[in-house]
Amino acid sequence: MAPSSNGVWGAPVATLADPAPRAAWGEQSDPDGWPAHLPPPPPQRVDSTWNEPKAAPAAGADDLGAPPKAKPAVIAAMVVGLVAMMAAATGVVVAISHSHIRGNAAQSAAPTTTALVPATSTVAPVPTTTPAPPARFSFTEQAKDWDITKEDTTLHAEWVEGIDHPDCGEIDASGKLAALGCQYAAEMVYRGEGGDLMITEFVLGMGTPEAATEAAAPGQLADTDIVLRPESYISDYGNGGASRWKADAQGSFVVYTVVTADSYVSEDTVDKYERFRHTDTMSSLMVR
Repeated sequence: MAPSSNGVWGAPVATLADPAPRAAWGEQSDPDGWPAHLPPPPPQRVDSTWNEPKAAPAAGADDLGAPPKAKPAVIAAMVVGLVAMMAAATGVVVAISHSHIRGNAAQSAAPTTTALVPATSTVAPVPTTTPAPPARFSFTEQAKDWDITKEDTTLHAEWVEGIDHPDCGEIDASGKLAALGCQYAAEMVYRGEGGDLMITEFVLGMGTPEAATEAAAPGQLADTDIVLRPESYISDYGNGGASRWKADAQGSFVVYTVVTADSYVSEDTVDKYERFRHTDTMSSLMVR
């Protein structure tokens, strides 16, 4: 007990600074020893003694009242959740991007149609061209000696002369050439077998292949339909000699070949001259 202000032991003196007196022994009080007629004191922190167990801190607060600390397991769970959320968000973005890309690819791959615009101008028609007629045949294309070896036979004929007739009137003996459409003629003369055989050949320009085919048809031309000049054939072939003639169409031309010979030339030789020379001229016109 503290000494009083007057120095007398045991005589308590109340001062304004002293707290309210505690209840005397036997006076009614609360379980903590505080008088019932007084208001309870404010709560005070009571430290634990050595022999009292320390109270566990309230859940969610440490000893100093700081915010609760996250436990490692909670932190790990939160990290995993955050990663999962980020992955899900990334997947959504990727899916949207892929969908956008597929949509663009589908649009690119889809066939596009172009609206037809009515023509506003008229295109000039391309003029059709008619094939140009073959160039006029001239005797100069064959103005040379003729030699051939075929079927174990060698034939030779010397070049004599040639004439380009501007029309067929000079050689038309009966008017048949004009009726068939003959337009012009080239005449070529050869001499063979030492002068005992003559070859007189005409290339008649008919204008079209159809006209040439019609003129060369069997029964159309005869050996009397073309005029032979005196110096272009063997005049006495009728005195034991021989004569051969032949007409065929090649393109728009008719090849008319006449071979005459005197009695010194065999008929077989005359046949070969007529056949080989005629075929040779036909081949020349084919590749012309």
